[in-house]
Amino acid sequence: MSRVWRGVKLLFWLGVAGLILMAALITVVMLLPESAQRADCIIVPGCKVDGTVPSGSLQARIDCALRLYRAGYARAIIVCGGQGAGEQISEAAVMKDRLLKGGVPEQAVFVDERSLSTEQNMINAKLIMDAQGFRSAIVATSDFHAFRAKACAWRAGIAPVYTGKARYFWSGKWYSILREIPGWGKFVLTGLNLIEP
Repeated sequence: MSRVWRGVKLLFWLGVAGLILMAALITVVMLLPESAQRADCIIVPGCKVDGTVPSGSLQARIDCALRLYRAGYARAIIVCGGQGAGEQISEAAVMKDRLLKGGVPEQAVFVDERSLSTEQNMINAKLIMDAQGFRSAIVATSDFHAFRAKACAWRAGIAPVYTGKARYFWSGKWYSILREIPGWGKFVLTGLNLIEP
């Protein structure tokens, strides 16, 4: 029995070490500079909306997209995100409204309101890109989310793909960083066709 108990304890501590290592890796990658280059479009993945108002993290993504658009990195923006629990309208609709108020012409904003995950964001963005003849993209997203979002875009067939990093600090950011760990787990499982994106 003691050997089994030692094995359980070993697995537990290996799991804890793995989680700590993954969180540390996400934090290190988060601090790397963005890789934005000129592209056909900017993709903005969805994030929480409070009723009809973008959360601070989503507003930072919108601001990142506006910064890149105004600097001439791309001529179009694709906003992705369905309506989640507690949200009165879709995340994409909120983003489009903010982009239009920020001076982006309506014909330059493309909307996907069906996505409920990062992988779905990129799959649906790729469909819009194909319809518009776009090939390359910049993913404008939160700094902690950029690496996984880029990986999802690459797997959806978007290439080349670059990152624009939205840096926003709030007291609960550690929780969002920790949420990337199961996000990466889901990325692996969908790649193995064990679960749906």
